[in-house]
Parts: sequence; structure tokens; C-alpha cells
Amino acid sequence: MKIIKKILYYKDVGLLWKIFITSIKISFISFLKKHQSPLSLRFKKISSVENPDIGKITKYVNFYTFIRRKLGFKECCLTYSLLLYHMLKQAGIEAKINFGAKKTDFKSITGLNMIGHCWVTIGDEKKETNEQLIFNYP
Repeated sequence: MKIIKKILYYKDVGLLWKIFITSIKISFISFLKKHQSPLSLRFKKISSVENPDIGKITKYVNFYTFIRRKLGFKECCLTYSLLLYHMLKQAGIEAKINFGAKKTDFKSITGLNMIGHCWVTIGDEKKETNEQLIFNYP
């Protein structure tokens, strides 16, 4: 019964399609810039979402990244944050990507004494994290 409710929740195929297209565009941005391609990628506002529901967009992006992980794609906070940020901006929601770092005690394991993290905030929202905020975009 729970599975059926979950499947029925994600019936907005149009939004899933837009998330997929945005994900493909994000994947090719660095490739196009590296090769100085004249092709530009424009992110348009989602016209079908008149009253953007932040929770719905977030759940759909979570679902999409879950499917990508199951298909063997590597997902991290950066890819998730970029996708969520662009989907929220397309819906007309004021969002920011925040970049932070913190010191770790895992230098013997990873060879690094700092780790980074990024996350999305909406409007002037403040999120309590263990990371020191370094930069936010835009």
C-alpha cells in the first residue's frame, strides 16, 4: 500500500521530465565551456507551475537522484544542489547554493584535513550546519 501511494505521488511526469532535461544540461555545461562551444544552455522558468510548491520540487529532485543512484550514477551534494537550485530558480523561487568546509579528524584515512559540503537555501533562510560558510551563489 505504501509503494502505491509513493508511485501515485510522483505522477507529475512533466516535472520529472523537466528535472531530467535540467540534469542533462547541467552535466554538459562544463563540457561545452571546456570546448568553447557556441551552443548556450538557457534555463527557462517552468511555466506549468503557477504556485510553485517547494516541497514538491524538492521531493521530485530527491526521487530523481534516488533513481540515478540506483542506476549507478554517482551523486553528491554538489550535483544534488545544482539540480535543486536550477529547478527552484526555474519555478521562480529565490534560492542560493551555499558552499562550506570544516576540519576533520580523518586525515589518516582520506589524506585531507578538511571536507567540503554544499546545500541549498531559500530566500534568507539560515541553515544550521557544522560547516563554516565560505561562499553562496548568487
